[in-house]
Amino acid sequence: MSRSVKETVFEWLREAGYLPKEVPDSAARFNISITVTGLALDVVQNPGGSAVLVRSTLLFNRDQLTLFRGMDGRTRDNFLWDVRFTLLNNNEVGTFEIKPDPENFRAVVQARGIFPDALTKDRLIHAILVVHKAITMIVWKLERYAGLSRSEGLPVVPASGHEDINKHPAPVDTG
Repeated sequence: MSRSVKETVFEWLREAGYLPKEVPDSAARFNISITVTGLALDVVQNPGGSAVLVRSTLLFNRDQLTLFRGMDGRTRDNFLWDVRFTLLNNNEVGTFEIKPDPENFRAVVQARGIFPDALTKDRLIHAILVVHKAITMIVWKLERYAGLSRSEGLPVVPASGHEDINKHPAPVDTG
């Protein structure tokens, strides 16, 4: 690539119809934010590593926290184990972290890193969709375990914006 990785990623995101915005991030070579159906995602290249990473942070909104708190202990544990094993078994997910605090549930999901020699527009968009689907899966499993019917589903969009994603970066994927 004759252009920088950042320039290439920015162009591909624009071509794919996302509205990329650069986010100041002293801990990254670049951090580009996008929104996919209301869900904030970051496309990042850390200074110490060469991989491009796609990640998002889900913070349950008020309605989602109400559902989570309303589960009995056994149901909540089953929900959490199901989410953990589903993410663990998804070979496209690089790393994830779940903080199941009933007052401030937080999940960070990051797709497998893409190194520059394998970086293509297709791989980048695929990684974006992997993270989006993983976050959607968490919300849908929450609704299922809480006993909601399909027609009662809540919006997937977390209660927060990009500022929360940047305060809580996902672990670095080394490959």
